Amino acid sequence: MLNIYIVIILQWKFISIYKILYMKTLLGQSYEWPYPVEKQLGFVTKLISEYSPLFDEDGRILKRKAAELGISEEELLERWKQKGDESAQNGERRHAETYSLIEIDGWEFAHSLFDVSKYECLVECFVSNGILSAYADCIFKSDSEPKTLHVVDLKFSSKYDVYKHYGKYLLKPFDAFKNNLVDKGLLQLSLIENILSDFGYETFGYLYVETPYFKKMERTTEFHKLQAKKAIETLLQ
Repeated sequence: MLNIYIVIILQWKFISIYKILYMKTLLGQSYEWPYPVEKQLGFVTKLISEYSPLFDEDGRILKRKAAELGISEEELLERWKQKGDESAQNGERRHAETYSLIEIDGWEFAHSLFDVSKYECLVECFVSNGILSAYADCIFKSDSEPKTLHVVDLKFSSKYDVYKHYGKYLLKPFDAFKNNLVDKGLLQLSLIENILSDFGYETFGYLYVETPYFKKMERTTEFHKLQAKKAIETLLQ
């Protein structure tokens, strides 16, 4: 059993190293960071989370909901935790299923966006410019268009565009984005696109959203990318 665990760990480390090396190969050039090392902001998802309004910061919702259900606040907190864990597991499962579809036939939604037969697709691709880092769900690249990348982010949720009542917008300097699944996804994509633009790539970002009721594709715009860039510049001042 110990040998199995060792193999799994080694394989995981190899895959992680491979992704980083692949990104370096994809870029094919060195890059000098425009900001000092101490200005590193870490991973995109963590950064967005830090600037998202806290849920029920004063505990009023917990107290009210627990009273309505006739249970203790501790029990309700445990229910919320279980629901969050289930949602995360479902998201991981759906990501894995979609990655498999991409590897088999290029994925139906990508076909509707561009000619995927001309592109190589890498899933869970690590990107970094020394200030921000992220894992892009899918990056499509082509030898015929070496400086063009199509970046796809996947979101799976039971909700689509429902504003969370504990904060309609993200906190400054990301307050141009609403505090919902779609805008957070577009911000995440825009930050990834800004990372890649530092290396001279023209990028096209697509946010794929799937709920129990429908599937939909959103696209980043110059507005999204500009607002994301301004926010990062504000944090680095």
